[in-house]
Amino acid sequence: MLAFRMENLEMQFQMGNTTVHALQGVSLDVEEGEFVSIVGTSGCGKSTLLNLVGGLMKPTEGKVYVKGEDLTEMNENGNQFFVRNLQCLLHTTRTLL
Repeated sequence: MLAFRMENLEMQFQMGNTTVHALQGVSLDVEEGEFVSIVGTSGCGKSTLLNLVGGLMKPTEGKVYVKGEDLTEMNENGNQFFVRNLQCLLHTTRTLL
C-alpha cells in the first residue's frame, strides 16, 4: 500500500518582484515501510517537499496523497485532524542537531 503519493507538485513563493520555483513537476510514490532519504543542496526544495507531505503547506499545483487521502482537497479543519492522527516520522537535519 502507498504511504505517500505526490503528483506533479509545484510550489512557488513570491519574494518581492521575484517568483521562486521551489518545486517543479515533482512526482514520487513511497510505499508503507519504505525508508527514503531526501538529499540535495541548500535551497533545492527538500524542506518544502516534507512540509507538503506533512500537510503543513498546500502546493501551488499538483496533488499530495497520504494513505489514499488527498491533502490538497481537504479544508483546513480536515487537514489538521488528518495530520494530527497520522503516524509517521518526517524530519529535517535541523531536528537532529
